[in-house]
Formats: sequence, structure tokens, C-alpha cells
Amino acid sequence: MPDQLLMHYTDNLQSPRLTTRFVTLDDVAVWTEYCADPIATAFTALPDKTPEQMAQFVIEATLKRYAVGRGGLQALICRETGAFIGQCGLFIQDVNSIPETEVGYHLIPRYWGMAMPLKQLSCSAITALSSTHLIL
Repeated sequence: MPDQLLMHYTDNLQSPRLTTRFVTLDDVAVWTEYCADPIATAFTALPDKTPEQMAQFVIEATLKRYAVGRGGLQALICRETGAFIGQCGLFIQDVNSIPETEVGYHLIPRYWGMAMPLKQLSCSAITALSSTHLIL
């Protein structure tokens, strides 16, 4: 990938209430809950797929991003309960044929408004950004 942006990406980012880890195929079941919510997926839905198929597709796409050095969202885990509450992280996406690093996050709807503030997500994203090495 000499002409593309590559990413050295780590997991286990910590904030006082949250930690991250790389997603695995075992996360498809929990991510199906997110994919089944029409409000959560208003801009990301894949109309030809069931929520289960969409979750599988998204997780597999993330694993491919990891494998080729293009980052990817990570599981966002509540440190107190161990619950998978969403995903956040950095990923490289082509915008007008130019690779751009983006920060993304999605919370499972049942965790919306439950004192999991964006400050915590931002903290994780900033930590990720400062510890991630981009290679041209």
C-alpha cells in the first residue's frame, strides 16, 4: 500500500469509565441490537440486509480494515459492568479518492442518555490519535 495512508493501531485504550478492544466475530450478536434500531442506523443502514446480516457485514469490514492497516472502530466497553456499549475509534476512509483519517463512534441505543458522555468518547479518541502512528 505505498500510495495509501497506513495506521499502526492499538487497543485497550482506557478512560476512567471505558476501555476499548478490537472487535471480533463474537461481537456480531451484540452489534445486531444496534443494527436493528432504525434511528441508530438512519444514515448507515444497508436496506438489502437483515440486522443480523448488517452486523456481520460491519464486523467483517472492520476486521478487514484492521488487517490492511486502515484502522477501524473498536468495541467500547464499560469498565464497571463489562458491557459492550458501542464502538469508537479511528479509521481511514477514501474521500474523493484521498485517504482521510476519521473519528467515528456509535452507541447501542439502550445506552443513549445514560451518563456515558461524549467527553469519555472524545478522551478515548484523542488518546487513540496521539498513540497511533500514521505512515505515508
